[in-house]
Amino acid sequence: MITALSPAHLLILIVPLALTIVVIVAIVVTARDRTMTTIEQLAWILVLIVFPVVGLVAWLVVRLVSRGHRARPSAGV
Repeated sequence: MITALSPAHLLILIVPLALTIVVIVAIVVTARDRTMTTIEQLAWILVLIVFPVVGLVAWLVVRLVSRGHRARPSAGV
């Protein structure tokens, strides 16, 4: 018989599902990124698959830092 799930059980179900979806989105974005070489793309995809949590955090940090450098105008010009 199926009973109502407690909030803890829902959290245990939702967190891995959400992480999996975000990692899949990160893999797709990486595969479609034309500013990266094929080796860089393969390396990131491998890191995201082998180390999903740490890889996702590293991927997000690198993406945010690289976007920050591209968005800033050059100083003195």
